[in-house]
Amino acid sequence: MVYNESQKKADFEAFLSTALKQAHELGYVSGFEKGTAFGYALAMEHTKAAVSDGMKKGSSECGKNMRSRRRQKNTSPS
Repeated sequence: MVYNESQKKADFEAFLSTALKQAHELGYVSGFEKGTAFGYALAMEHTKAAVSDGMKKGSSECGKNMRSRRRQKNTSPS
């Protein structure tokens, strides 16, 4: 079988296409995970005052949320 230049080019393009798709998927997943973690941390920071105010007014839901935040803070790796 003769392996000519057009076959080599087609094989290379197929390989490159597959590699680029895999790299894109890996980058997307990594970016999504980082964005989710950042968004969660930002939401926790922005709701801190509301939870604190709810605690002062005797909200049991805010109490649960505060305990959850403390547990999370104590168990998260530093």
